[in-house]
Amino acid sequence: MNARAGRLEQLATESAARFDDAERRYRDRLAAGGTADRREPTRVRRLRAHLEADADAAGAVLGRLLLSAGLDAARPDARNR
Repeated sequence: MNARAGRLEQLATESAARFDDAERRYRDRLAAGGTADRREPTRVRRLRAHLEADADAAGAVLGRLLLSAGLDAARPDARNR
């Protein structure tokens, strides 16, 4: 059981590192794109802000989902399904 717990911890650490890298790359791309052009309509700026917020929220939720999936896969009876 210790080997499974260790492997699960390793997977959680690796996935967290990958999500941190993805978040950094995403924020770098946003920064490289510059700020929203003032000539853009308010609808476009509002939509852009919603999309950015949704992407941030999805990154946080996805990490939790992967961890719970890993916990389910580590259960001893998971192979019998």
